[in-house]
Amino acid sequence: MTTIKELSESPFDKSKVTLSLVYVSERNTFVQVTSVGVNVVNGGKGVYIICKNEFGIQHASANANLRLLVFSSSRLVSVVDLNTHHTRASLELENEVSCLVISSSQVFVIGEWSSGAVCLYEIQDGEIFLKGRIFCSATSYSMCILSHLHTPRLVVGLLNGYIADISLEAMLMGSAARETLIRMQPVQLFNLESHNAVLCLGEVPLIIILCDTGFQLTGIDFNDVAACAIIEGSHISSKYIFLSQSENSLAFGNIVDLKKLNSCFLGLKATVTRVKYIAWWNVFVISVRRNEKDQVLLLMGHELANSWVPQNELFSIELLENERCVFFETVVLGGSNESPNGNEADKDKAILLGTTFAFPGE
Repeated sequence: MTTIKELSESPFDKSKVTLSLVYVSERNTFVQVTSVGVNVVNGGKGVYIICKNEFGIQHASANANLRLLVFSSSRLVSVVDLNTHHTRASLELENEVSCLVISSSQVFVIGEWSSGAVCLYEIQDGEIFLKGRIFCSATSYSMCILSHLHTPRLVVGLLNGYIADISLEAMLMGSAARETLIRMQPVQLFNLESHNAVLCLGEVPLIIILCDTGFQLTGIDFNDVAACAIIEGSHISSKYIFLSQSENSLAFGNIVDLKKLNSCFLGLKATVTRVKYIAWWNVFVISVRRNEKDQVLLLMGHELANSWVPQNELFSIELLENERCVFFETVVLGGSNESPNGNEADKDKAILLGTTFAFPGE
């Protein structure tokens, strides 16, 4: 049975927000990155080796295995060696950092405010060089690196509720990010590491599993997860600890089986108002709400299997200004419409589209 004891006194700085906390086994020390600096804890005593009182630290990523720490203070990014505690390199950016993550001992990724860019940087001989940049539809809010098919992939949670799947190799070539809408608020991700998946924190937590054609989703039986942590140690039966904000409780457990839902996702970047599947053509008819009019999209079944079909490649019907779609119906011209069985000739089959006009102010 797992027990928790809250210490009345602690060498960790509990008065400040902790951005990152790692244990460096070779030095038998903890490295705590707070909003004001880097606190090294050893033998029951904590000492700040780096202080950032003027601007503070907004984002940090530490990796004990790689002995690397990257943090941002305003527009200044610093790279610190966790063995020597020396600053290896630093760089001042044009835009402030929205989030960051370490990829390897020489590479890290940064999300920028204002530009919506995700940038890949490499550390070489005490200097930091930009190696690749991809622009997303919104500012990056969180990042995780997943190993998929032996190729590192970056999963980015965006402020507009989308997640972006980016190959680190593709970033070097300037390829576009592949985005999928997950929820209607900023996406905060936590790396589940060994499961090749990430946990999307929130009122209804989701596990997002990376697969060949995009993402699959499943959930956990625990609501309103505000934070998650990995418990290290082979003697501990529980691997994860979850914090439920609404229930004010902690839950320990393992994710023993990730059951993939048979779902594919197509980011249309608009509200879907009508969907109908036409079996005889194996096509989906979708109505989406635009600002001034509706748009009707036709999506083939094989296209849905590839959830990253570019929107500009879909067959679409543009309605008139202020025209709204209200229904779809399949019909057989000149024949019975009681229960069409698909035996009719293709030339006799049709889709009936019903619309109305909605004028602002009426």
